[in-house]
Amino acid sequence: MIAWRRKAAAAVAFAVALTVAMVAVQRITPLYEAQASLTVDRSRQAIDFAANPEFGTLDYGLLNIQKEMLLSRPVLERAYQGGLTDNPAYEGLNDPVALLSKRVFVKTNRDSWVIQVSLRDEDRDRAKRGLDALVQGFMARQSERIVDRSRGAVEFLTTQTDESRKGLEEARLREKDFRREKGIQSIDPNQNELAQRLNGMIAQKVELERQIAGASAIVEQLHAAQKVEGPAERVRALLRINEVNANPLVAEQQQQLYAMEGERVQLAERYLEKHPRMLEIEQRLNTKRQQLEDAVGIVVASSEARARTMAIELETLSASIDDQSAKLSTYRADLISLFALGEESLLRLRLFDHLSTRLGEEQVASRLEARPVSLLNPATASNGPVNVQTPLLLLIALVVGSVAALATAMAREALDRRVRGVEQIEELTALPVLGSVPRVDAMLPLGRGGDADKPQEVAEAYRG
Repeated sequence: MIAWRRKAAAAVAFAVALTVAMVAVQRITPLYEAQASLTVDRSRQAIDFAANPEFGTLDYGLLNIQKEMLLSRPVLERAYQGGLTDNPAYEGLNDPVALLSKRVFVKTNRDSWVIQVSLRDEDRDRAKRGLDALVQGFMARQSERIVDRSRGAVEFLTTQTDESRKGLEEARLREKDFRREKGIQSIDPNQNELAQRLNGMIAQKVELERQIAGASAIVEQLHAAQKVEGPAERVRALLRINEVNANPLVAEQQQQLYAMEGERVQLAERYLEKHPRMLEIEQRLNTKRQQLEDAVGIVVASSEARARTMAIELETLSASIDDQSAKLSTYRADLISLFALGEESLLRLRLFDHLSTRLGEEQVASRLEARPVSLLNPATASNGPVNVQTPLLLLIALVVGSVAALATAMAREALDRRVRGVEQIEELTALPVLGSVPRVDAMLPLGRGGDADKPQEVAEAYRG
């Protein structure tokens, strides 16, 4: 709709864009293309270790490497010197190789492992000659690279093998000296002499803490009973504690006291309180009660002394455990250092074995000349230019003209400030439109000669 309303501007823009596109097409320089095919050699090698491990895998890094080598500057320089120096397009350029790199195209096929190389030039024969020079330069560069690599690999591996042997001997000597210096007998961090001794001490500490807990409970009961007022009540409170009551000395004094009390009951049945026999038995009872109280005091003091002794033993044992733990920590730290030295020796041994193996393989492989890439199809040039396709260029010109026409129409529409339609009126005034009057050619605009008193046309329009 917009393009039809602005059809004049769109038609002019279309014609101008089409003319410009056709002029640009006429200025394109025709280029001929020469193509050649290379293939990656996947045949079996004379020795297995000379084969590339990437062959036959999903890793196509080798194809990409060959592609980059074909586009490398040394190869392009050889191609330029070999067949493109007479091309006027390269004359006067500070870097003709840069222009050549833009005219060389390399494609890889991961299914067939074929490398397609193409070169474009203004002359058909020169394109073929330049591609031949490019392929020959690539082959020569590949041979030089193989020779240099083999020579450098043998020299490098020889030096590294000697250094690895020295490093292995030094690592083993350090491990041996460290083990002798630290007195390490067992390399098990949990089953060595220090660990077994510490485990025994910990078991003793656990048992001692259990005993201390029981003794502390008894001492607390004894202290609570000793706070009872009155000697007799205090003794009875102490005797209710199993630790005191079960003591042989206390039990013996209790039995004797009970026997005397029974004798006193029998004498009380026959004598009065002032009788000598009664006075004697009372004196003996008092003496026995004092002996019982002394026995209870001995048990209490013994329990307290045992609790204090066990507390002292616990402190001594804890200090011994701390000292033994420190020694075991130091021993284990030494074991970690020893393990690190052992791992270093093991790694150096593996490195030495690997370098020795690789050195032998490279010495054998250096005598075997095997090119990974060979020529499959020689260079052939196309009969016509490849960058000039008339139907395609005409289609592109038509598309460019259409886009220019549409863009011009939309630009003219955007620059037009006239109001069109009810939607634009609502958008401009921010007010709702209550009704619209259709255009009537015979109706004069109100305010410009129209009769506002007789708006028959307006009424007719609203009614319609």
